[in-house]
Amino acid sequence: MQGIRYAEHAPPPDLADRVECIWTVRSAAPVAGVHLSRVLPDGCTDVVFNLGDPPLREGMPHHRLRSYVVGAMRRPLEVRMRGAVELVGVRFRPGGSAAFLPLPLAEITDAAVALSEVWGSLADELESRLPGASHAERVRIVEAALRERRGRGRPLHAAVARACALIARSGGCVAVEALAAETGTSRRHLERLFLEQVGLTPKTAARVARFRRLCGLLPQRPGAGWSRLALECGYHDQAHMTREFRALSGLTPGAYHRERVASVQDGGAAGE
Repeated sequence: MQGIRYAEHAPPPDLADRVECIWTVRSAAPVAGVHLSRVLPDGCTDVVFNLGDPPLREGMPHHRLRSYVVGAMRRPLEVRMRGAVELVGVRFRPGGSAAFLPLPLAEITDAAVALSEVWGSLADELESRLPGASHAERVRIVEAALRERRGRGRPLHAAVARACALIARSGGCVAVEALAAETGTSRRHLERLFLEQVGLTPKTAARVARFRRLCGLLPQRPGAGWSRLALECGYHDQAHMTREFRALSGLTPGAYHRERVASVQDGGAAGE
């Protein structure tokens, strides 16, 4: 992994209801050659600041942007990095970005938009301040920006908040009909709300949550049988789990686990 380090920083209490973490990716020295980073769907929206060299263009139409918003993803993305790697990002909880971003999230699903288009001059100010700041200062600068922007987006609809909590608590093992009943909305209305404030339909959000739970269990349960893990995570059987995992990661569960083990042993960090 050529000294590339990924780290997550817990948000302060006043942001924790909407922000999952502030994350950083840094290389100790310029990357020789090309480093491949596999970014997987997690149901979240991210704000990213690239303070290093731009990644290669392949699969990255926004590769030259210094700051951008990445919408919720329905498929994996391979990012090829080179040179100086220095990223700072905010990962919002599903639905959490609605309060900070004044746009329908469905507009950036599987895509990205320049941060200046949604945060205006604040994006330019952050691009100017972050490169010269220390690692700890960068986290504080981003937290202050989030406090400034909070409330300038759209209030999270109560039905979306309730449904997101149910999806998270169940690990994605909940039917859309049950979500609609629990939130007192019709299925169609809940889907419209989700597309606007999460960027995914409730069904896809639950699907991604199941996948994310499975990804988290793989390193903790290396000896567990695939069939047992499949049932535990809400899949019909091992074949169903494998199909879903390949669709969302590009790999089988076994190949993904081996890739992550090799990454950690080579100096990287799980979760990158």
